Amino acid sequence: MVSKSAVANIFENKGLACAFLTLTGAKNKTMEKDISRISELLNFTSISQAVCKPVDRHSVLPFLNEILNLSNLERKNFIVYNFVRYPKNYSVRLMSCLPELWEVIDYEDLLELVDFARHLLRGMKRLIEFTHKFLEINIFPLLYLNNQIPSELKSEVQKYFLTQTHLLLKDDIDESLIFYNSKVMGIELDVFNSITSKLLNDERILKSFDDLHSLKNYLHNINCL
Repeated sequence: MVSKSAVANIFENKGLACAFLTLTGAKNKTMEKDISRISELLNFTSISQAVCKPVDRHSVLPFLNEILNLSNLERKNFIVYNFVRYPKNYSVRLMSCLPELWEVIDYEDLLELVDFARHLLRGMKRLIEFTHKFLEINIFPLLYLNNQIPSELKSEVQKYFLTQTHLLLKDDIDESLIFYNSKVMGIELDVFNSITSKLLNDERILKSFDDLHSLKNYLHNINCL
């Protein structure tokens, strides 16, 4: 019998290797090379030059035009690639430094992002964390109501966030948020307010939870969606 930890490792190790296979059918090598190149250069630059490491708005700005010139599909590739390729503390913060990427995201795009990440446990966890914490929307239903997503991945996501629920919330114990408020990051969190409002104008998109107790109860019963 395969253990739960073994299942988790399968998803983790499989994730990066099949990222572009999942997203593009492994046909568009130019897209893969462009996104890999931009991502690797951005990561290298941020590690060496960011004021607030591992990444901040200052280190992202030199790459902003190139990122925004990506097509809609390429942008979603870029998002998932970075969530899968790099550690959580880098990739989630990176997305918080790129509100422009999320200004044009709508319900259909969220469905595609969840679908793109369906075999990528790392990517799925980070996508959920970012959207719940920074965009303040709840995309769990997009995952758990999708019959194409493996039940093993759903189980691993539930187990992870039941033990790491605090990652989904903005609270006083999250010291990293201080850097946004002090402008050290070169960006403030309120830039996401209009993006959140726009997304929540679509009744298919749910508001995030803002208290730990309610969120834990929701996660305990999430398979009943």
